[in-house]
Amino acid sequence: MPVPSTLSGPGVEVFTRASELPSEVWDTLEAHAVNANVILPALLTSLAAERKGVVIPNQRWLVFYEQDNPALTVEFVLSCTNNGRMGTYPIFIFTTHKYSALNATYLIPRLQFLAEVLHEVVPVERVYSVFAPEIIAHLFIDIWTNLTGVELHAPDPYYYAAKISFCSRRTLSRRQATQNAAYSMRPARMEDIEQVGDLCFEFGLTSPPFILTRDRAFEEAAYLIKQNLIWVHEVTQGNKRGIACIAAFTRNSATVATITKVFTSEKYRRMGCAERLVRRVCDQLLKEKEWVVLFVGHDNPAAKVYARVGFAGLGENDGPVDGVDPWLEIGLDQDAVQRGHW
Repeated sequence: MPVPSTLSGPGVEVFTRASELPSEVWDTLEAHAVNANVILPALLTSLAAERKGVVIPNQRWLVFYEQDNPALTVEFVLSCTNNGRMGTYPIFIFTTHKYSALNATYLIPRLQFLAEVLHEVVPVERVYSVFAPEIIAHLFIDIWTNLTGVELHAPDPYYYAAKISFCSRRTLSRRQATQNAAYSMRPARMEDIEQVGDLCFEFGLTSPPFILTRDRAFEEAAYLIKQNLIWVHEVTQGNKRGIACIAAFTRNSATVATITKVFTSEKYRRMGCAERLVRRVCDQLLKEKEWVVLFVGHDNPAAKVYARVGFAGLGENDGPVDGVDPWLEIGLDQDAVQRGHW
């Protein structure tokens, strides 16, 4: 449904089904699949469900078109979607603009439109956090709190401050694989559920406020294994063989796979397991995809590991890389919202 704005042009449209989105939106997201990795995979999942006659309820996609452009050029897509078995996603915001070109003067009136429309079409309590390029996250959350009266989560509303990075077949490190019978890397199997579930649970403990109960962590692990979305690194020590590390890739489109979880058991750390596994997983994914994407926290020492694998802009001596941009998740007062999970 079109929503008029004080700016000239078509303004914002709201869609409740993936199949309703016009071709120019799909084309835009697919052309920017790296930065759209938080929106496009869920959209594809919804489209697949709709083609089977299942409409996922309570979802919204808000599309902001460039003003004064009769071609309906997409500038922003905001998604408010469900994470299936795990709950609801944060509000995700994607833009076609380069991060270096973004500024408050340009963004504020456009984000104001998006916030006002979102306020009309979803309950206030549904918006528990916003994840977007850093300047957009800051400006949108300021607008939203002023519009709704919902305050930021205290004492620390900054749930996740990270860089987006990417690896391609061209940049993937060609380091010789370790020839060691004590190591093996492979897709996880259901017989691994106990160890994979434990590692999913431990990973969740590092990601407040999105901490899973042990039962929920095992539910997540079972889903990842059944869907072939997680690999493991096994280590043999003496007569014992254990899973040292996991790597999951849960947001995938035609050209992009996104690594969303890497975690090494404490007793296997400083053995190079994460680097070996991420390199192997990237090598496998890049047989079918053009890019592997991940987000890495600004203070996460694993950035050095990912840099050695071949992810752009994460090395200590790397200069600025186009597209390696800061993203930020900002949370709202948990007593006033219904927190989901991702």
